[in-house]
Amino acid sequence: DLDFRGAGDISKMLGLKPQKTMLDYLDALKDKSAAPKKEDFFTPFSKTLDFIPAILKPGYTPHLELIRLKDAFSSIDKEYDYIVIDCGVSFNDVLVNVLNQANLILLVVTPDILSVHQAKWTMDTLQSLHFPLKMVRLVINRAESASSISWQEINVALSCEIISMIPSEGRAALEALNRGVPVVKNSPRGKITASI
Repeated sequence: DLDFRGAGDISKMLGLKPQKTMLDYLDALKDKSAAPKKEDFFTPFSKTLDFIPAILKPGYTPHLELIRLKDAFSSIDKEYDYIVIDCGVSFNDVLVNVLNQANLILLVVTPDILSVHQAKWTMDTLQSLHFPLKMVRLVINRAESASSISWQEINVALSCEIISMIPSEGRAALEALNRGVPVVKNSPRGKITASI
């Protein structure tokens, strides 16, 4: 979780109370005599998913050495099949550093004019920073919302491959969120689960 504006959101959604952060992990990497063990820093959520927040309190943000994020990703790269990072929506040094390490950028768009506009702005910004747009894919959330913009209109506006359309199933999503359980486990037969 590298979204500083929403710090703690993912911990709350997963019902986790992590004790260590990416800041702690980066400090441990400075000690060249012993490599940090992931189990000392990452909070397990399930057999196949571990979690680490960037920070636990907003005041720690300036202490995160952005240039060293590459070291952190390099050190855990062999430990995991996938590393998924939530960076939020605002362009800042953290986001640019993370995107420089990425193989794939997923933009989550809802079918409304404001979300499509923000996604277009994000893609223009990525291009100005020389990120190849072939790295970017769209996920349309709440794809079947009433009075929404069609996926065809979104595709034309953003000229980017849509890899998934998550249907609008607000009750199931909200229940899963409030229970701290992934929606695919909370509603195994739901439309959202099938689309994921």
